[in-house]
Amino acid sequence: METITREQQEAMGLTRGRQTFVPAHPRQEHRPLPIHADVSHTLDVAPTSTQHVEVRTSAVDRGKGFLLVTIPLNFAFGVLASVLVAVGAGVPFVSIPTLLVGFIVFVLGWFLAYRDTLQHSAEGVALFEARSKWDIIKAEHDRRWDHYERQIEQEEDGEWKSIN
Repeated sequence: METITREQQEAMGLTRGRQTFVPAHPRQEHRPLPIHADVSHTLDVAPTSTQHVEVRTSAVDRGKGFLLVTIPLNFAFGVLASVLVAVGAGVPFVSIPTLLVGFIVFVLGWFLAYRDTLQHSAEGVALFEARSKWDIIKAEHDRRWDHYERQIEQEEDGEWKSIN
Protein backbone atom coordinates (compact mmCIF):
# COMPACT_ATOMS: atom_id res chain seq x y z
CA MET A 1 0.00 0.00 0.00
CA GLU A 2 1.35 3.34 -1.03
CA THR A 3 1.34 6.43 1.26
CA ILE A 4 0.10 9.64 -0.32
CA THR A 5 1.25 12.94 1.09
CA ARG A 6 -1.02 15.90 1.84
CA GLU A 7 0.34 17.85 -1.12
CA GLN A 8 -0.50 14.95 -3.45
CA GLN A 9 -4.03 14.75 -2.03
CA GLU A 10 -4.50 18.52 -2.61
CA ALA A 11 -3.17 18.15 -6.18
CA MET A 12 -5.62 15.31 -6.86
CA GLY A 13 -8.50 17.44 -5.47
CA LEU A 14 -9.22 15.07 -2.60
CA THR A 15 -8.74 17.72 0.09
CA ARG A 16 -8.64 21.46 0.21
CA GLY A 17 -5.88 23.52 1.66
CA ARG A 18 -5.89 24.42 5.30
CA GLN A 19 -8.15 27.41 5.57
CA THR A 20 -9.25 28.40 9.03
CA PHE A 21 -10.73 31.75 8.07
CA VAL A 22 -14.47 32.00 8.71
CA PRO A 23 -16.02 35.20 7.40
CA ALA A 24 -18.37 37.12 9.70
CA HIS A 25 -22.02 37.40 8.86
CA PRO A 26 -22.86 40.63 7.15
CA ARG A 27 -24.32 43.20 9.52
CA GLN A 28 -28.08 43.53 9.21
CA GLU A 29 -29.92 46.69 10.06
CA HIS A 30 -33.04 46.15 12.16
CA ARG A 31 -36.12 48.29 11.93
CA PRO A 32 -36.75 50.32 15.06
CA LEU A 33 -39.69 49.15 17.13
CA PRO A 34 -42.76 51.36 17.08
CA ILE A 35 -43.01 53.55 20.14
CA HIS A 36 -46.76 53.23 20.69
CA ALA A 37 -47.37 49.66 19.58
CA ASP A 38 -50.93 48.54 20.18
CA VAL A 39 -50.16 44.85 20.58
CA SER A 40 -51.97 42.57 22.98
CA HIS A 41 -50.10 39.47 24.11
CA THR A 42 -52.99 37.92 26.02
CA LEU A 43 -53.89 34.36 25.20
CA ASP A 44 -57.48 33.63 26.05
CA VAL A 45 -57.25 29.87 25.74
CA ALA A 46 -58.44 27.29 28.23
CA PRO A 47 -55.63 25.10 29.57
CA THR A 48 -55.38 21.75 27.88
CA SER A 49 -55.12 19.85 31.11
CA THR A 50 -56.24 20.72 34.59
CA GLN A 51 -55.60 19.01 37.84
CA HIS A 52 -57.29 19.05 41.20
CA VAL A 53 -55.19 18.52 44.31
CA GLU A 54 -56.98 17.64 47.49
CA VAL A 55 -54.85 17.34 50.59
CA ARG A 56 -56.29 15.40 53.49
CA THR A 57 -54.41 15.55 56.75
CA SER A 58 -55.27 14.91 60.33
CA ALA A 59 -54.29 16.40 63.63
CA VAL A 60 -51.84 13.51 64.06
CA ASP A 61 -50.06 14.44 60.81
CA ARG A 62 -49.86 18.08 61.81
CA GLY A 63 -48.65 17.16 65.30
CA LYS A 64 -45.90 14.89 63.97
CA GLY A 65 -44.82 17.61 61.54
CA PHE A 66 -44.71 20.15 64.35
CA LEU A 67 -42.55 17.87 66.48
CA LEU A 68 -40.20 17.09 63.58
CA VAL A 69 -39.59 20.79 63.08
CA THR A 70 -39.52 22.15 66.62
CA ILE A 71 -37.74 19.53 68.73
CA PRO A 72 -34.33 19.70 66.96
CA LEU A 73 -34.48 23.48 66.78
CA ASN A 74 -35.39 23.92 70.44
CA PHE A 75 -32.85 21.28 71.47
CA ALA A 76 -30.19 23.36 69.71
CA PHE A 77 -31.42 26.49 71.54
CA GLY A 78 -31.24 24.61 74.86
CA VAL A 79 -27.71 23.36 74.20
CA LEU A 80 -26.61 26.84 73.10
CA ALA A 81 -28.06 28.36 76.29
CA SER A 82 -26.31 25.68 78.37
CA VAL A 83 -22.98 26.42 76.65
CA LEU A 84 -23.44 30.16 77.19
CA VAL A 85 -24.20 29.60 80.87
CA ALA A 86 -21.21 27.26 81.27
CA VAL A 87 -18.82 29.64 79.50
CA GLY A 88 -20.28 32.95 80.67
CA ALA A 89 -20.98 32.14 84.30
CA GLY A 90 -18.15 29.68 84.84
CA VAL A 91 -20.53 26.90 85.85
CA PRO A 92 -19.51 23.33 84.96
CA PHE A 93 -21.20 22.12 81.77
CA VAL A 94 -22.66 19.01 83.40
CA SER A 95 -24.32 20.52 86.45
CA ILE A 96 -27.85 21.04 87.67
CA PRO A 97 -27.98 24.82 86.97
CA THR A 98 -26.66 24.38 83.41
CA LEU A 99 -29.05 21.54 82.63
CA LEU A 100 -31.91 23.46 84.22
CA VAL A 101 -31.24 26.53 82.06
CA GLY A 102 -31.01 24.34 78.94
CA PHE A 103 -34.29 22.61 79.81
CA ILE A 104 -36.08 25.90 80.54
CA VAL A 105 -34.92 27.39 77.22
CA PHE A 106 -36.02 24.21 75.41
CA VAL A 107 -39.49 24.25 77.00
CA LEU A 108 -39.94 28.00 76.53
CA GLY A 109 -38.96 27.80 72.84
CA TRP A 110 -41.26 24.82 72.30
CA PHE A 111 -44.15 26.58 74.04
CA LEU A 112 -43.74 29.75 71.97
CA ALA A 113 -43.60 27.71 68.75
CA TYR A 114 -46.67 25.72 69.84
CA ARG A 115 -48.62 28.88 70.63
CA ASP A 116 -47.72 30.38 67.25
CA THR A 117 -48.59 27.16 65.42
CA LEU A 118 -51.88 26.86 67.28
CA GLN A 119 -52.92 30.29 66.05
CA HIS A 120 -52.40 29.23 62.41
CA SER A 121 -53.43 25.58 62.44
CA ALA A 122 -56.89 24.16 61.78
CA GLU A 123 -57.40 23.45 65.47
CA GLY A 124 -56.35 26.97 66.42
CA VAL A 125 -58.70 28.56 63.92
CA ALA A 126 -61.58 26.41 65.20
CA LEU A 127 -60.73 27.36 68.78
CA PHE A 128 -60.60 31.07 67.86
CA GLU A 129 -63.96 30.80 66.10
CA ALA A 130 -65.57 29.02 69.06
CA ARG A 131 -64.22 31.58 71.54
CA SER A 132 -65.38 34.46 69.34
CA LYS A 133 -68.90 33.01 69.13
CA TRP A 134 -69.02 32.51 72.91
CA ASP A 135 -67.85 36.12 73.36
CA ILE A 136 -70.75 37.28 71.17
CA ILE A 137 -73.21 35.18 73.16
CA LYS A 138 -71.78 36.51 76.45
CA ALA A 139 -72.02 40.13 75.23
CA GLU A 140 -75.64 39.58 74.18
CA HIS A 141 -76.36 37.96 77.56
CA ASP A 142 -74.91 40.97 79.39
CA ARG A 143 -76.93 43.40 77.26
CA ARG A 144 -80.15 41.47 77.94
CA TRP A 145 -79.55 41.51 81.71
CA ASP A 146 -78.76 45.24 81.59
CA HIS A 147 -82.05 45.78 79.79
CA TYR A 148 -83.99 43.60 82.29
CA GLU A 149 -82.43 45.41 85.27
CA ARG A 150 -83.38 48.81 83.80
CA GLN A 151 -86.97 47.56 83.36
CA ILE A 152 -87.08 46.35 86.96
CA GLU A 153 -85.75 49.71 88.21
CA GLN A 154 -88.41 51.59 86.22
CA GLU A 155 -91.14 49.31 87.51
CA GLU A 156 -90.05 49.93 91.09
CA ASP A 157 -89.93 53.70 90.51
CA GLY A 158 -93.43 53.59 89.07
CA GLU A 159 -92.29 55.02 85.76
CA TRP A 160 -93.14 52.29 83.34
CA LYS A 161 -91.70 53.43 80.00
CA SER A 162 -90.71 51.58 76.93
CA ILE A 163 -86.95 51.41 76.51
CA ASN A 164 -85.58 50.85 73.06
